[in-house]
Amino acid sequence: MVNIRVLKIGVLLAILLVGVVGCGTNETTATSTVKLQSIQEQYKADFEVTPAVPGVNTYKVTITDGKNQISSGKEAVLTFEMLNMKHGKSEKVLTLKKDGTWEAEGPHIMMPGSWQASLHWTENEGQAHVFTYNFEIEN
Repeated sequence: MVNIRVLKIGVLLAILLVGVVGCGTNETTATSTVKLQSIQEQYKADFEVTPAVPGVNTYKVTITDGKNQISSGKEAVLTFEMLNMKHGKSEKVLTLKKDGTWEAEGPHIMMPGSWQASLHWTENEGQAHVFTYNFEIEN
């Protein structure tokens, strides 16, 4: 009789333990946005990475002139490279949106660490500018 009672108590404890451990959620995907700015001559380029995690991200660029007016230009390309590593570079052509901003989505940030993105932007008149951004990506 004692063995059955010990067995029942053990089963109840196991059920409680599984219930308590199983109550937590696995939703630790808190999103954040990296927001950076780079200035070249009279142009200011704001760069956003969302959710700023390894994997697929959305990249948004807003370029303004010296009068703080949006300058769309005719081409924008981002080049990504991991600093202090020999992984090579990846490139993403951005799409011009109706509001004059540039945007793209893709998996160009492959792992946590120190990253550099270079924006190669061409004005409507054809003059090219390069804006550089350094940032950290964590798990």
